[in-house]
Amino acid sequence: MRARFAVLALALLALLPMSGVAAAPAWEQWKSVQGVFDLGGPRADGSLVVAGSAALYTLTPAGDLTPFARGPGGYREDPSAEAYFALSPGQKVASAGCTFGRDDIFILRLHTPIGITRVDKSGEATGSFTNLALPSLNGVAFDTVGSFDHRLIATGSTNGKMQVVAVDCAGATQVITSVAPTLEGGIAVAPTNFGSFGGYLIAPDELSGVIWAISPQGNASKVVDSGLPKGGDIGVESVGFVPPGFGKGGYLYYSDRKTPGNPHPAARRRNPGRRRGGGRGRRNRGGPAAAALTSDRALLLAARGLRAFGFGFSAVLIGLHLERAGLAPGLIGLALGVSLAAASLSGLGSVVLAARFGRRAAMAATGLLMAITGLDLSLASQPSLLVLAGVTGMLGVASVDLGPFSPLEQASLAEVATPKQRNLAFGRYALVGGLFNASGGLAAGTAGSGSLRGFFLLYGVIGLVTAILPALMSPRAESDVRAPAFGSLRRPETRRVLAGLAALFALDSFAGGFVANAVISYWLHVRFGAGPQVLGPVFAAVAFVQSISYEISARLSSRIGLINTMVFTHLPSNVLLLVVAFSPSLVWAVGLLLARFLLSQMDVPAR
Repeated sequence: MRARFAVLALALLALLPMSGVAAAPAWEQWKSVQGVFDLGGPRADGSLVVAGSAALYTLTPAGDLTPFARGPGGYREDPSAEAYFALSPGQKVASAGCTFGRDDIFILRLHTPIGITRVDKSGEATGSFTNLALPSLNGVAFDTVGSFDHRLIATGSTNGKMQVVAVDCAGATQVITSVAPTLEGGIAVAPTNFGSFGGYLIAPDELSGVIWAISPQGNASKVVDSGLPKGGDIGVESVGFVPPGFGKGGYLYYSDRKTPGNPHPAARRRNPGRRRGGGRGRRNRGGPAAAALTSDRALLLAARGLRAFGFGFSAVLIGLHLERAGLAPGLIGLALGVSLAAASLSGLGSVVLAARFGRRAAMAATGLLMAITGLDLSLASQPSLLVLAGVTGMLGVASVDLGPFSPLEQASLAEVATPKQRNLAFGRYALVGGLFNASGGLAAGTAGSGSLRGFFLLYGVIGLVTAILPALMSPRAESDVRAPAFGSLRRPETRRVLAGLAALFALDSFAGGFVANAVISYWLHVRFGAGPQVLGPVFAAVAFVQSISYEISARLSSRIGLINTMVFTHLPSNVLLLVVAFSPSLVWAVGLLLARFLLSQMDVPAR
């Protein structure tokens, strides 16, 4: 059926053709084992575990082969089955509060009931996981990196679709995705230094030769077309990684079944590491895939910065512009409220659009909405048209993170950042928005009564540019498998988490609507007579202190946790906001607002 490669440790062998490695590995036949189809390890004692002829063996570095798990409580499978296995490294699953036993073997159970059998290090079969709800299984591997919480990852098919399932040490399962592309059995979780796919599940498709990456969120991305042979039993069937420095000395092992034309049937081969500085592990960090994704990140940040600049001056000027256009305070409040509501709802629309047409198309559509809004505000004079501008959700009356673009950009950012870098990546993403938002506020300080329409014409131009930028991104910005927009809501565990977060953020946002940036700007104008020359620098300072808070939040959340960061910074910020309402002067109001904004947005990167 398949000849699975099982690799000793961790740089992608299937990607060697694209990585710039000049010479092919010099393999040598090492040990013959009857019916061999899989191996793994090393165990704590340095030996490998070998699966062959429906039985298990241990294999020492000296080449000594010993039957394993053959006792009364041991393991035996149908000789015709290729029951692949994964060897536990003994890591803790934080979400379950337990640890997989070191050197325990987890073997695919291919007869009814389908599941995974556990064989402990002494050779006893100590139980099975049979709650995977999959009629067939073809791959299993441990997450040794932590991006899947150190759980056991299994792949299988149901109803013609490939599923990826994570199993914790207590036996609880989670479907990572139920719409993955075709995957072969030789799967592995990439180390964090594997470019933009660090921490992803990497798996081949022997029928197409494509190497796929599955993110912890369940999104599939094409890593590379391997260029290797394609087709059943002849195509690329497994991937594996070697650690940095492997080229300085080490052995790499894999298994090979007896297949037509194979010069080394039923053999195990090894490759003595050539002494070559750097090692293969580091050579696989770059390449076309990583370069394209780096460019995509730059374009994403450029769109974020430009839009934040527009939102920066719009939040300061929109209330003044509507007032000078003749709108009463009630209509101004209506326009701002409609915009906030539309911005919230447009986030759902952008997700549906992305699921149907792709993320780049959805990002371009949000840019066009911003362009339409800018043209409306710069050209229209009728109150009804000005109020209707809020329907697009792109007035920029609140934070730069509210609107249809956040679900798209933040989902992409979560995929291109490695698990260890993710908190910092979101902090930097927020930092770019904050700094450009501050620049927009400073620009608003130069606005005169006759130049407001010109600012909103510029707003429209910015929207047009941000609509063009996604077209320059590579196809790697897309998810190769477009799952239903809200497919993850079918999972009970996802619904529970989202329900709690949605309730919390809904209450927070309801209160935040009363104190959106545009509302505060208009209140300072009405209460203290502040004009653009004062409000612009004030909100530039607000954006600047928010930017500082984003960077602090990223580091703080890595120390005290995401939830604690959100709670312990939000409470004092709300107390400061209450005091602002009783400020005796503009100076007091601005000072309290700056202190409040230093704390109020620390939950954004954490979220």
